[in-house]
Amino acid sequence: MTTPQPFRVVAGAEDPGGDAWGWLRAVIAQQGPMLWRFVLPRVAGMEDVADGVCQETWEALARQAEPPRDIGAWLRGTARHKVLDQFRRERRLAFWEIPLEAIGRAGMADPEFILDARWQAAEVYAALRRLSPRARQALILYYIEGWTVAELAELFGRSAKAVECQLYRARVAFRRVYTEAAADD
Repeated sequence: MTTPQPFRVVAGAEDPGGDAWGWLRAVIAQQGPMLWRFVLPRVAGMEDVADGVCQETWEALARQAEPPRDIGAWLRGTARHKVLDQFRRERRLAFWEIPLEAIGRAGMADPEFILDARWQAAEVYAALRRLSPRARQALILYYIEGWTVAELAELFGRSAKAVECQLYRARVAFRRVYTEAAADD
């Protein structure tokens, strides 16, 4: 039985020495710190969970038929889905549902801070749910997930300027919805 090779050893996936696994090791060495910094805050600082999510992401990269065009964007997108899968498995769907002890391990042990953060997160998510799907998607990807305007432009099939205008309109709509909700309290 032969060991499976990443990318089914397609042209361009191999490093100059012809070792596809060497190419994958090089990608992990180069992109590993970025992936870790991306995943850790999304799992409330739980290092064991972040390790698992990163491992699942690297395994998914190795199973690809061809190398992704933009490895950084592919890794962030895949890791984002792996984090959601992790929360679904543990039936934790939102920040305010993460156990208090997990948040404490993440270095945020002040109970007042935790309650305030949960309350604010709940208010923000409620306001986001009241936006149009397009505005909500743009805001979440840009401000929460850290996508660039160029990445959004590619995703939406629009120019960077059109995405900037879309983000502006989404911010205005969010501000209106958020302040209306605050005024109702």
